[in-house]
This record gives sequence, structure tokens and C-alpha cells, in this order.
Amino acid sequence: FKGGARGTLAGNNFRTTLASYKTDMFRISIQDPVYNDADTPDVILNYTAPIPGGHALTVTAIGREIENEDFVAGVGLGAKIMLGPHSFNFNAHHGEGLAAFSGVGTTLGFTGDVENGEPISQTGIQAGFRYLFNEKLRANIAYTAVNVDDEAETDYQGQRVNLIYNIIPEFEVGVEWRKYSTAFGFANAADGAQLLPEGQQIEVMGKYRF
Repeated sequence: FKGGARGTLAGNNFRTTLASYKTDMFRISIQDPVYNDADTPDVILNYTAPIPGGHALTVTAIGREIENEDFVAGVGLGAKIMLGPHSFNFNAHHGEGLAAFSGVGTTLGFTGDVENGEPISQTGIQAGFRYLFNEKLRANIAYTAVNVDDEAETDYQGQRVNLIYNIIPEFEVGVEWRKYSTAFGFANAADGAQLLPEGQQIEVMGKYRF
């Protein structure tokens, strides 16, 4: 579903990975920088510790050059807790330069990480629960909150509930209700049309995996 990860470090999942290295628990990614005039690429470090029972803990560190040419950093923490076939997921992040990742506090040009020449920090959390009815049908519910330390005192909250059904292993359909406290993205740079406006929305989707 569109915009489901908004408010997490995967909220703006548009990045081009230039190079990456991965082991069983560690991954480093070098990405094309959001700031076009940056002298260094954006760098993401992930450490995932699997825990017996299907649980997992993930630590993320991000460093990037922003529009005032400062090199800033942020951190994230994620956890997955299995409850039988169901799972509880939690993510949190804090730092500067993270609007380009979370999608909260950004503008069309992704300049939401600098204000009055100074880097902007933000803190966010997301908690979600996945419930498996059977092998074909599952439901997800999630709540997201992000506080941005900018002049507007941006305070984003999002809720979503969806139901997904696998017709065959390769093809699934679903429906989602969601509510955003602020608009997300723009559909047209000329008229400023909002891609995902604030308020309540319903989305129906179908996905085929090749």
C-alpha cells in the first residue's frame, strides 16, 4: 500500500543504492545522495540480530550531507516479536537529516532537513501488529508518530488498518483504511496537488509477484 512506511526510516523508499556489502547480520549501503551538490554519498549501516523464536532486533545508523553542507547523522531501532504465528513490530528513530528518509518534514525538493541554515532534527516511532487468520488471509494495524523540531513544530500522526488475501501464492489483493494528520508528497509540481492528502483514505490494491 502506498505510503505505509511513512514516518519510518523507509518512508521515502526511492533511493538508488550505488554499492552495498552484506554479511549474515551486518549491511552497509552507499546511496545516491538526496542533496545533489553533496561531496559524499548517503551512508546507511544496519545490524540485525536474530533471536531464537523468530524474533529480531535491528539497529540502523545513517550519515548524510545536507543542504547547508553539514554532515549529520541519525539512528534507528527496530524490533520484531513473534506471538505464535502473529507478530508485533516496533520502530523508533532520532537524529538530523532524516526527513529525506522518513518522508515527514520534507518538501517537493526534499529540503526539509535544513531551516534558517541549521539542520532539523526529528524523533519518530511506529508500532504495528500483524495477525494471520490462516495461510491466505492476514491483517495489519499500525500507528505512527513523528515530531519535527522545526519552526512549524510539525507533529505527524498516522493510523492504518489493512486486510490482505493471497488468491494464489504469486497474487494478492487487499484493502486499507488510513488517516494522515498531514499531507504526503506532491503529484504535480506546477499546481502543488497533494499525492496523499491529509485525512482519511481508502485504497484497494492487487499485487502480482513474478
